[in-house]
Amino acid sequence: MIINYKNHKIKLPCIVASRGRNPNNLSDRTAGSPTVQTLEVNYKGVCNVLTTFQKDNYVLEENKVDTDKKFVIRKLTPRECLRLMSFSDEDIDAIYASGISTSQIYKLAGNSIVVKVLEEIFGQMIDEEN
Repeated sequence: MIINYKNHKIKLPCIVASRGRNPNNLSDRTAGSPTVQTLEVNYKGVCNVLTTFQKDNYVLEENKVDTDKKFVIRKLTPRECLRLMSFSDEDIDAIYASGISTSQIYKLAGNSIVVKVLEEIFGQMIDEEN
């Protein structure tokens, strides 16, 4: 499903983040300024950085259950977070089988580094030295 939002075409599902912003000036970050919670859509079609703090990655998707509401907002599941960090399904199944709590799995994903990204960074650093 594609929707129009603030003059942008967005393909659902998409990633949104909860942010406290000054309603009179969205770029104001002055301490003590009035704030309200707003949802900010990630227009790039990618996930925000995974952290142990869940408010940065919600999924906005079409509501296929409750006909009174057009959209639903949900957290990424622990499995989705691990997949974004390039964990294999075998590794994810082993994590679940170990009995680790859901909150610990979120922390595990948020504290992980994508190995392929790290390899690229190191590879570029080595190339620059040569």
